[in-house]
Amino acid sequence: MRLKTYRNILFLLCITLVQIMCVGAANPAALQPARILGATYPQEAKFGRIEGIVEAKCSIRQDGTVAAVVIVSGHPVLASSVKANLLQWTFHRTENASQREEEVRVVYSFQLKGSCDRHKGCKEQFWFEYPGQVTVISELPRINTGK
Repeated sequence: MRLKTYRNILFLLCITLVQIMCVGAANPAALQPARILGATYPQEAKFGRIEGIVEAKCSIRQDGTVAAVVIVSGHPVLASSVKANLLQWTFHRTENASQREEEVRVVYSFQLKGSCDRHKGCKEQFWFEYPGQVTVISELPRINTGK
C-alpha cells in the first residue's frame, strides 16, 4: 500500500516538472495559444544546411500579446526566424491565470528532409504540439554544380 502511494506521488511530481520545463509556468493551462502563425525555414539556413533546436522564452502581456522574446539557445540564423514568428502569436488567459505578465517557453525543431529544385521552391511543413513544441521541416535545396 505504501509503495503505491509513493509511486503516485512520484508520478504527479514528474508530470508537474515536465509541465514547468515545457511551458515555464507552474500552471500551463493558465495560458493557451489563441493565434499561432506558421514559422518558415530561413533560406540562409536551408542553403547552409543548418538544422537544430531553438529554445525561446516569451513574456506574455495581460492582453495575451507577446511582449518580448528571449532566445535561450539555438543557432542565430534559426533564432531570428523563431523570434519573428513568436512576436506574432497571441495567447488566451484562462481563469487560472494570474493578472501579471507571465512567461512561456517554446521549443522549435528545424529539420531538413528530402530534396527539391530550388527554382521551383521547396515544400515546408509546420506544426504545433501543445504545450510548447513547434516543428518546421523543409526539403533541402539541390545545389547545381554545373556538371
